[in-house]
Amino acid sequence: MSGHLAGRARRSVSLTAWVIRTTEKKLIEEETKMNNKVEILTRPQPEIPSKAKKRASAYQQGPSQCRSCPRCVFCPLEPLYQQLHTLAPLCWYPRKKVLFLEGQPVTELMIVCRGRLRLFRDTPEGKEVIMRWLYPGDLIGHTGLFAHVPFDASCQVEDACAVRRVPLATLRRWAQQDVGLYERLLAYIGREHYELRQAYGEVLSKCSPRVRLARLIGKLIAAEDGRSQEPLGWRVDDLARTLGWSRQTVTGLLAKWRQPGIINGRG
Repeated sequence: MSGHLAGRARRSVSLTAWVIRTTEKKLIEEETKMNNKVEILTRPQPEIPSKAKKRASAYQQGPSQCRSCPRCVFCPLEPLYQQLHTLAPLCWYPRKKVLFLEGQPVTELMIVCRGRLRLFRDTPEGKEVIMRWLYPGDLIGHTGLFAHVPFDASCQVEDACAVRRVPLATLRRWAQQDVGLYERLLAYIGREHYELRQAYGEVLSKCSPRVRLARLIGKLIAAEDGRSQEPLGWRVDDLARTLGWSRQTVTGLLAKWRQPGIINGRG
């Protein structure tokens, strides 16, 4: 009997020792984990950029990036392109910033390098009509080099953008240095004139609203191809103001295309 009790006592002591060792081991592991956590928390952590900072960093990749747009008049002209960095530095503008108003005199050429802008007019009834969307490589105020005319529309930043502003006097001096600048400016104006005649012809020919909306969407998709830093969404209000229609008209036409799955989108 005494031997049985002694055996039970030894097993109890052994079990107690095992529990103590296991408990100590767990405590050590927990303490190590806590120390690691404290070390991680107290160690200086690298700053995680927000979406806004990432977007700003993407916009400010350096002046050489603006040479990626084949539509830019200045990119192929090496001497003038180099002078752009010193005589026409990049100016950064936030969303909704108004660059100029309709009727103001043209005193400089603006080169869009980042982002997206819109040219618009206000009707006598107070309705805004979008005349044109501007992307990297597009020019503003270039007609002022050939004629003393004011801006025929107002300009507002739609997405944060960078613009180079070249005084017309400087532009005329550059044109004397390189005749190719005049040639490319005239070619740019020729393309604009052709696009305007096409748009005007659609209005005069009284194309159906569905055809006009389909052509506009096609042009917007083609214009954005490879010319923006990130995908840009188009709102119903943008389409309505570009065509001079009401939001209800555009919404009704888009609804007919959503049902068979031709387009997909919201807002």
